[in-house]
Amino acid sequence: MKKIFIKLSIAASILFTLSACTDIIELDLENVEPRIIIEATLNASDSTCVVHATFSNNFYDTTQNSTVNDLSVILYGPQDQIYNLTQDITGNYTTYNVVANQGDEFLLKITDKDGNEYSANAVTPGNPGPFLTLFTNFEGGPPPVVDSAGNERKRLFGINYWLDIPNEVNYYRFKIYYNGDYLNDSYNFVDDQSSFSDTMQMGLSELFIEFDTVRVDLITINQATYDFYQQLMDIQFSGINSTTPYNPIGNFTNEAIGYFCIQTVVSEEFIVFEFPF
Repeated sequence: MKKIFIKLSIAASILFTLSACTDIIELDLENVEPRIIIEATLNASDSTCVVHATFSNNFYDTTQNSTVNDLSVILYGPQDQIYNLTQDITGNYTTYNVVANQGDEFLLKITDKDGNEYSANAVTPGNPGPFLTLFTNFEGGPPPVVDSAGNERKRLFGINYWLDIPNEVNYYRFKIYYNGDYLNDSYNFVDDQSSFSDTMQMGLSELFIEFDTVRVDLITINQATYDFYQQLMDIQFSGINSTTPYNPIGNFTNEAIGYFCIQTVVSEEFIVFEFPF
């Protein structure tokens, strides 16, 4: 049986929505037919649905994954609403003014020019509300840096605190925008299954320089998306020489790689300074 090896890279894509950057999944499969890769996100906080679709490359092909054009993309709401997504200048399929309340289930159907259909369901999660990010250093932590003006500035760790959404199992992700730039290789995922209180806590996977400006997005996602990204991280960090290579499993039918996620987003902006714990 032919083994499939996967190489992962995450890149930024600028969209005309409140969530200005989205992850683009690029998977390169060795000596296999191109597979469709779908990243579909309905942002319940800004009522926007964005679908990004590409074809996978062969493993040794270094060109960028090609966008899938001529798709029919339809989103079905819980009250028989129908939203037709149209392709924009970025190559993404988008629609606006989608009303998604907690507990609402949506169905996304995608049909290519050959009549192949891919579908996925997702339920709207709750909104986590405001959160706090504190910055600190620890004994033996990273040394300071010297900026262009010759000033010594501390390098600090970031720790997030927020209240867990009650009465449901929750999956969270943090996105970081550092001095206005989206850190697209930063992985910050957590669920509430290991928490022993209503107060959630998570350290961010980045170092921050004192007095810089940081925007942090707290995003509630569904389990299928959380599981998909956990698999991507396993693949990336285990390397292409893993003894058990595999394709990440999402929630789309017909063997499409990717996921359909409904998310809620809360954004906070902070000036980095050391908090004395």
